Amino acid sequence: MKNRRRLRTKLITIMALITILPALTSGILALLIYGDTLKQQVFINNTTEAEHLQNTVDSLLTAIKNDVLFLTQAAPLLDYLSTRALKLSADNQKSQSDDPTVPPGTEKAASQALTNVLERKLQTLEQEFLAFSRYHGLYYQLIYIDETGQEMVRVMIDGSRIKLSEREKLKNQSQQDDFKQTMLLSGKQLLISPIHLSREQGQLESPLKAVIKYAANVYHENERKAGIIVLTVDANQLFRGLESHSYLVDQNGFFIVHSTPKICWGGAADLNTKYTLADEYPEFAKSLLGQDNIVNTDTVSLFSRVIRLPNSSQQWTLITSRPTLEVFKDLWRFRLIFASILLLSVTFMLLLAWWFSRRITRPLEELLQIAKLVSTGEKLDKRIEISAPGEIGELVQAFERMRISLLKSFERLRKPSSN
Repeated sequence: MKNRRRLRTKLITIMALITILPALTSGILALLIYGDTLKQQVFINNTTEAEHLQNTVDSLLTAIKNDVLFLTQAAPLLDYLSTRALKLSADNQKSQSDDPTVPPGTEKAASQALTNVLERKLQTLEQEFLAFSRYHGLYYQLIYIDETGQEMVRVMIDGSRIKLSEREKLKNQSQQDDFKQTMLLSGKQLLISPIHLSREQGQLESPLKAVIKYAANVYHENERKAGIIVLTVDANQLFRGLESHSYLVDQNGFFIVHSTPKICWGGAADLNTKYTLADEYPEFAKSLLGQDNIVNTDTVSLFSRVIRLPNSSQQWTLITSRPTLEVFKDLWRFRLIFASILLLSVTFMLLLAWWFSRRITRPLEELLQIAKLVSTGEKLDKRIEISAPGEIGELVQAFERMRISLLKSFERLRKPSSN
């Protein structure tokens, strides 16, 4: 019995190894490979939002650059500059000449006429800026500043309200860093400010308004600088599509967008809360800031993607936060289903191996039992009726023929002794 069990065990073991081992190996390999693929897909799916924002920012800021350069070449502005150059030239000539042949009041009348024309040109420029601001909903301010730093036109946009600043409220910006830095540029170079909270007269505006300033030089026909155009972008318009579980931080780690607004704008130039990404995620801040990365914990998964601003050295990091269970539910569902299928397959193969080995060993067990009885003289005259396929069936038939031969031999032996 022990030998029979050993034979059956060996057959089951061999058959199991032959069938189950390749299945397990292939299944585990497929699980690992497909699992990695699913992980990559999870990362791609969760960074799609960042890619969308990056594409939106790229297209919008490229459009802003083109708008600034367009405004520096706008026909009403060039027309105004041309008339202003004539007025300045006429004023210079008047101060340098004292011709007694010129009738009294003639120069004054000519100067006044030129002043009136210049005023009309300036009004045309104001209307051009107003029309531009109505057509573009992305901007907060549009300003033309002449080469002396004096604001000549300022258009303010507040939602649906667009207004022109009164002349007496226009300021001189000659001492402002933005004006000085822009005037140092050449050609079509642009000055792009970091994203920041807008201030008026040194005070933060209420409600808070995040802005980015674009500035470019304006030139006379002789390529002499005639001032600058400043276009202020309402940065909140760029982030309207962000979901509540997304954060945006600047290159210093200060939050630009956060589900808790009071911790945003932690830089010294803004609210000075000093709250950064390192305070929010002390263990993972270095792995997220300025990198395309994914960080998993037992409870939360963080996806980061860098957004670089065109024509600028600035960059932002968009971080998406999701519960780990939600992020990897498809992966875990796949693993559960695959493991269940693999377990069922292994169980089926084991049952099949047991059935097949039993089908082989059972006829041999019966034949062995009969062989023992025949060897003792029992059941020698009883036909062996064991059904078995293939070679085992042939073995049973051969054993049956041997039994018949033995039986005949015994009968021949008995006959002489009876005489």
